[in-house]
Amino acid sequence: MNPQQVYDLYRKDPLQDMWDYSPMLRDVAKGNILEIGARGGVSTAAFLLGVEANGGHVYSMDINPDCATLYEGHPQWTFIHANSGNVEDMRKAVRQFKFDGWLDILLIDGDHSYDAVCRDIGNWVQWVCKGGLIFMHDVDPQVSAEQIAAWGWVKDEPRRAYDEFVAATGWEASILPGRFGMGRIVKGQLSGIDSHSKSL
Repeated sequence: MNPQQVYDLYRKDPLQDMWDYSPMLRDVAKGNILEIGARGGVSTAAFLLGVEANGGHVYSMDINPDCATLYEGHPQWTFIHANSGNVEDMRKAVRQFKFDGWLDILLIDGDHSYDAVCRDIGNWVQWVCKGGLIFMHDVDPQVSAEQIAAWGWVKDEPRRAYDEFVAATGWEASILPGRFGMGRIVKGQLSGIDSHSKSL
């Protein structure tokens, strides 16, 4: 299916975990976007529809190689088969970036363990431009602990990483309402994390 078909399909399912946020992601999507965690391509579809209208390119990183077929051939999409927290994979990912500047949007929605979320913050926030948007999914899930355990992650770990990061930076931040909670952070200036290199 193409991005519009996927977007339309999942707009019919209020239980889908991106249902509350897909319209917003579509509206803000422009420029260079990296999403960590692609899975079924729902957020990817929203981002792609946005960059089709507003210009830009979407990079989707996932450890599942099958995600490569989600929107294969789309001129504004690059799939990166990588573990976002692995240094060698990070180097491989950076070499696939088709730009020399900064990311405009970062979505962190990969491994939900506290350590992994912190690694994603540490590895990838440095690529976001000042004033760029950082989204962190699943920071306030309104579902049972049993359901979350069935998915293989601990309920409060993404939220703890989010809260600590916001407290440490002091950047403008809010949690968008919805069944799973989406953290939204506007990147400010912080010396020491605003440098990056494709020669990693």
